[in-house]
Amino acid sequence: MGFVRSWLPGAAAALLLVTVRAADPVVEPLAAPAASAERPALRSDAEELGYALGYRIGQRIIADHRALGTPLDPGTLGRGLADAVRDVPPVLDEAGFRRVLAEFEKRMEQHDDQLAAKMAEAARKNLV
Repeated sequence: MGFVRSWLPGAAAALLLVTVRAADPVVEPLAAPAASAERPALRSDAEELGYALGYRIGQRIIADHRALGTPLDPGTLGRGLADAVRDVPPVLDEAGFRRVLAEFEKRMEQHDDQLAAKMAEAARKNLV
């Protein structure tokens, strides 16, 4: 669980730093805004900033999970973010967090191992 332990403390700060860059190549260009009848307007600078940061964080997270091929439920992701920001007690207990994050870390390590094997094979082919 080393990666998760070392990654989680700075994750929010890192996501904010990464997501606020205007020319981030990983983030897809924005689609046209939804019609105002479909969604309520953002009425203050704080609402606009909160929405913009949340949207960029969401884009980054879903891009990472698509690349890893890991399932992610957007509704519960939003719920987790909202609970954390509002300082609401979590739905999972500490053992639940550890179990879920350990499983996720294992998947990430497997993905990294597969990628390293592909890169090694490509390098080997380049040397032949």
